[in-house]
Amino acid sequence: MITATGNDLSVSRRVLIADDDPFYREIAAASLEEAGYTVIPAGDGQEALDLIGMSPPDLAIVDVQMPGMTGIEMINEVRRRGVRHLPFIVITGQDDTESIQRAYDAGATSFLAKPLNWPLFVQHVNFVLKASQAESDLRDAIRTAEFLSDLKGRVVSVLIGEFQAPLRTAQGMSELLRKEVYGPLGHRIYGEYAEDLHKALDQLNSIQLKMLNSSRVMSGELLLTEEDIVLREAVVEAVHSMQAKADRRGIDIGLRNALPMDAVLRGDRSLISQSIKMLIESAIVASPRNSQIVMDVRIDQQGDFCLSIEDSAPALPDVIIRDILGTAPPARPMIQQQSTTSRNTGLTISRVVVEAHEGKMVLNSAMGEGTIVKLVLPAKRIALSQGRVDQRLLVPAG
Repeated sequence: MITATGNDLSVSRRVLIADDDPFYREIAAASLEEAGYTVIPAGDGQEALDLIGMSPPDLAIVDVQMPGMTGIEMINEVRRRGVRHLPFIVITGQDDTESIQRAYDAGATSFLAKPLNWPLFVQHVNFVLKASQAESDLRDAIRTAEFLSDLKGRVVSVLIGEFQAPLRTAQGMSELLRKEVYGPLGHRIYGEYAEDLHKALDQLNSIQLKMLNSSRVMSGELLLTEEDIVLREAVVEAVHSMQAKADRRGIDIGLRNALPMDAVLRGDRSLISQSIKMLIESAIVASPRNSQIVMDVRIDQQGDFCLSIEDSAPALPDVIIRDILGTAPPARPMIQQQSTTSRNTGLTISRVVVEAHEGKMVLNSAMGEGTIVKLVLPAKRIALSQGRVDQRLLVPAG
């Protein structure tokens, strides 16, 4: 057995040679064996196909013109059987350009023309094998990177999931304190502390939901729980939950609610609700103080659910818009200001959630005109709930 040294690719490499001409087959085999390769001879395409089926070699050299099954037909069949990465060198006539093109279309890697230049023949085999090895190494690197990325997303999801239970316990306790369920707290300052604690925990809950959804998006684990969502309830509840934050910035939320009372959406209640809240929150945070954001919700003429939010925030750069909409590689962190990072994250997560529900996001942002974010969910997910609506949450249309 030859000992591997340096970059000697011939060590333990198996090369199949399929040619009905015994002269070319034997000369090629002798040249490769002298260079240290193990040669597997085949007299026609069918024999070569059978040998590849039993144990794929590292490289196959096939003549185009062979009786029965041609070289091109054999390559087509090998690829059809799922052997995607086996490199092929096809041997053809000097002027047979048509066969060369058909061989490439079938999945050939390279070609050589007869009569063969034998010293260059071995070098050509070395080159093709090196290229094949480089491609294999790249595939392995990509698979490793994908595995590590998936592992990272899963670990983050698990950790955040474990974080939810104690957070919910703390939220429940803060609610009891805030409402003084078991009696007065005494000094008014304790009531203020309880209120501040409740707000901080609510904000922390919102942040951890963003983190959880972000990790799920990155790891491709955005799984939907299908249930009926009463749209008017979901929209108004989202507005109410953001009202205190809007009031602190002097932001007026104008809601044009033209939804039918019994319109329901079939989808993931938690994800849809969180997405609407994040859109409202991002508009509030980005808008100038003492300004207005306008929400419009309705079922359009096609039966789609449409939600749009218009604000007077500074225009988003085109590169950030393409990043949010997933139409370009992620923008480099250095070109994103700290004040816009949270907004971009919320918009990106909302877009992914909507797309998971077979919908789309439209984002328009212009200097001096603010930003309009529009979510559209398809009519096939919209139905009627037979009037199952909490009347206390309804607000007049317009």
